Amino acid sequence: MEMATTNKAIPIILAGAAALGVVVFFGVNNPPGDEVSGTVAPAERYRADQNNEIQLGDESIQEVLQSDVFERLINDEAFRSAMASEELRAAFGSAEFLSAMG
Repeated sequence: MEMATTNKAIPIILAGAAALGVVVFFGVNNPPGDEVSGTVAPAERYRADQNNEIQLGDESIQEVLQSDVFERLINDEAFRSAMASEELRAAFGSAEFLSAMG
């Protein structure tokens, strides 16, 4: 029985010796010369020229929407019901109103 155990151990020992030889070979031969540096520099990102001159359009509507007067009007129930009425919409769409405003 002892002979069977040694027959199984020999391939394992040979495989381990071969693996150790490969590790020693590549460990001794790398790095191959003085051409290798010790660190890897981070990659540089592409940076395009930035144009910081943003042209804005007409801001009058935005100023009205952010005003305190608009806030009070939108929260006033009487104003909201008046704006929802068909009579006021018809008056705003009439030719007399448009000529007065134009």
